[in-house]
Amino acid sequence: MKKSLFKVVSLITVLALMLMAAPIQSAFAAGEPAAPSQIDIGAIRPGDLSISFFWSDNSFDETNFEIERCIGLGCTDFVLIATHDTNIWAPWFVDLGLAENTTYSYRIRAVNAAGASAYTDVASATTGYGQLNGQVSRIAGAFTNGAVELTWTEYATNETRYEIERYEIGAGGPGFIVIGTVAPDTTSYIDTTVLQGATYMYRAVPWRFDIRGGAPEVVVVEAGIGIAAPTSVNATDTSKTSVHIKWKGKFAAGTKVVLQRQDCDAYFNCTGWITVGQVAASTKEFTERGLTRGRTYTYQLRAVTATSVSPFVTIYATTKP
Repeated sequence: MKKSLFKVVSLITVLALMLMAAPIQSAFAAGEPAAPSQIDIGAIRPGDLSISFFWSDNSFDETNFEIERCIGLGCTDFVLIATHDTNIWAPWFVDLGLAENTTYSYRIRAVNAAGASAYTDVASATTGYGQLNGQVSRIAGAFTNGAVELTWTEYATNETRYEIERYEIGAGGPGFIVIGTVAPDTTSYIDTTVLQGATYMYRAVPWRFDIRGGAPEVVVVEAGIGIAAPTSVNATDTSKTSVHIKWKGKFAAGTKVVLQRQDCDAYFNCTGWITVGQVAASTKEFTERGLTRGRTYTYQLRAVTATSVSPFVTIYATTKP
């Protein structure tokens, strides 16, 4: 008797729970989905002319997201630009092929068979400028009348300027530096700041606002014949922590000697040259202190005037152990 009563009560309980759940399931399936929220938006990077964004999916029964867009900040004339299938993609979208330097506003809603949710709040982002559509080629240079004259052929039609970059070969500089800027469609430049006797690398780099053209061609130019280099260069009177360098030669008034040391770490991984001193050539000596004991250092030095340089002279010096 008790077992039969328990079975009847259990069956009634199950039926009651099923009846309670049925309206909820029907209402859940029949209603519009919950609205998405929290659009995180931004232009991807300069030159791409695209905007990416993602959002929070707050419903479980949507079949698609509708993405709408209008142009401008505070605009209201939204149009549907894409339908995002939630069965395939995550709540993330990239809007491609946009105009440069333009603000776009977006809103999103979820839809299913019962209808559409409310829209998200509007989110906006602004694109940058487009990539350059051309590059420089056939750059040439010649040293004439104390200056380097550069010419090139340009194939870009949307550049906003050219930056002229220069690097002195062998001088131990950090890399190319900008020495001048010229207007778009310009195909020549004269560098009047060269030092006679130096060898330079040049390149003309096109820019479109903040977008830099890539992989420009390079030309090497020797800027004539310079002055005589120091002679009889040697390292003497070295100590445990210093190197003393001497030289000879006849130098015009105002000539200086620039000394550089190869920049190496304790494991002799060398990355370039650092300038350690510049003295009047007539002193004919220089001492660098604060070095490591028992170590061999590589130096290069040359004579320099306001308009000319000499070739470098290389010397090796070892501190005492």
